[in-house]
Amino acid sequence: MRLLFLVSSLPISKIGGTEIMTLRICEQLARAGTHEPFIYTIAQSEDEKKEVTLREMCAKYDITHLPIENIRFATRINDDGFLSYTRANLDFTAGMSKIVDNVKPDLVITMKIQPPDFHCSRLIGILHKYRVPFAIMIRGFTDLQNSPVLLGYAPKRSVAQRIQDWYYYDHALPDYLRHGSMVISQTSAQSEFLNSVYGIESQVIFNPIDHELISERIMKNPRSTTDTDPSTIRLIYVGSMISRKNVPSLFEVMELLDGDSTKTGVPRYELTVVGGGRRGKTVTQMVGELRLNARVHFPGKLPPEELWPLMAEHDIFVFPSLSEGFPNVLLEAMACGLPIVSTRFLGVEDIIRSDKNGRICPLRDAEGMAGMISDIVEDGKYQTIGEHNREFVKQFTWKEYMNRLEGILQTAQTTNRKEKGGAQ
Repeated sequence: MRLLFLVSSLPISKIGGTEIMTLRICEQLARAGTHEPFIYTIAQSEDEKKEVTLREMCAKYDITHLPIENIRFATRINDDGFLSYTRANLDFTAGMSKIVDNVKPDLVITMKIQPPDFHCSRLIGILHKYRVPFAIMIRGFTDLQNSPVLLGYAPKRSVAQRIQDWYYYDHALPDYLRHGSMVISQTSAQSEFLNSVYGIESQVIFNPIDHELISERIMKNPRSTTDTDPSTIRLIYVGSMISRKNVPSLFEVMELLDGDSTKTGVPRYELTVVGGGRRGKTVTQMVGELRLNARVHFPGKLPPEELWPLMAEHDIFVFPSLSEGFPNVLLEAMACGLPIVSTRFLGVEDIIRSDKNGRICPLRDAEGMAGMISDIVEDGKYQTIGEHNREFVKQFTWKEYMNRLEGILQTAQTTNRKEKGGAQ
């Protein structure tokens, strides 16, 4: 079966979870040889379209079976400016007919709610014309509902934004979801939301990770911890520094954890923030203003072979995000032997299922997060939780993920054949 994946972008310099997942799904499909995957995306520079850049990206993420000629681009460049972003998405949609006619896919798979906003109806019309079914893979909750619905996330919206939200979330999005031949959710919470709000049934497939590869990379590239003070508890966050991730709240946590540092026997806490993003400069300036430079470290964005060993030498993974889908970074942290202290975003219970995995605190509750970190440390349980998590993540395998996805794809193929047969 020929499969066409739609994804917003594949920027090698700042590729995100959805983009990596798209590449790795296509790699697994190409490796198995039962399907031929294609990717249609938007370039942010002419350089991203070059063969050398694509080969570099594939090598970086261990993509060895997906032919680079199967990655296709819309012609207009998206350089992150608002007008450019709009033009890029218009061009992406305008080029849909050509790419469908060229690839002749048996099934189109949209990663996230893609294309966004007013392009939804256009995609429906194009695929109906070519009699091609499409599946929707839900990635994050911001794809499904407007920001104010998410408790504590961006509560204020302008009049123009509210009108856009009304059109998109009350009209375009429900129509888009109902036209999909199938919807695949990342979490139980997403599936329940789709059912209760839109009356849509969806299949739930939890994201996978390659825990064996993570263990192998840690063993091959161990980091020296001889200079680490044993009384120091090392916290780590990995992710972008966009507003939704709420990284600045971690600095408030650090201030609270340092409140009793003059007392004997109280551990010293340090925080490592890995990643980049639009707010990176603002975040680092904030650390200086709070005089936390000696305790907060910014190694930048790291490739997996460097990131996983770094994570493994820390003690606790902290995650203050306000909205997520199914963040693989939590599974990776568990595979590195870390307990998780996370905010209660929708869907987190599929990952942190009990105190054996870590702790869950309310959104925007720095005091609560600091208290949970202290409790884990004082109880001396963080190492035990870390060992439990190494075993826990072994259930989230690529084999299980692809087996479930294969079943869904076969169902779509069978249904599409019957519909085409009935229409002839």
